[in-house]
Amino acid sequence: MMELNKDNEPEQCKPARPTHPLPDEILKMSRTETVCQYCGVSYLIHNEIKVLEDRLKVAELELEKYHGLEKREEELNQQLQLTTSSLSVTEKR
Repeated sequence: MMELNKDNEPEQCKPARPTHPLPDEILKMSRTETVCQYCGVSYLIHNEIKVLEDRLKVAELELEKYHGLEKREEELNQQLQLTTSSLSVTEKR
């Protein structure tokens, strides 16, 4: 059986992280200077994947905020209806 890491992924699929940031000169290069003109694959694909992984983490954190939101909205609507109906009963008296 394959061992899983803390993120529940197979251990060999764990992406390698760069140990040193890219030099500023390279970071400031335009995309056309860092992409192979023949195949279109970036020479800096590893760095780009890192950026995409970071963006994915941010998006996942944003999604966590909305987890269970529909259920909470439904509960609040039910509570509002009960309050509204009890107010209307009180007003009729």
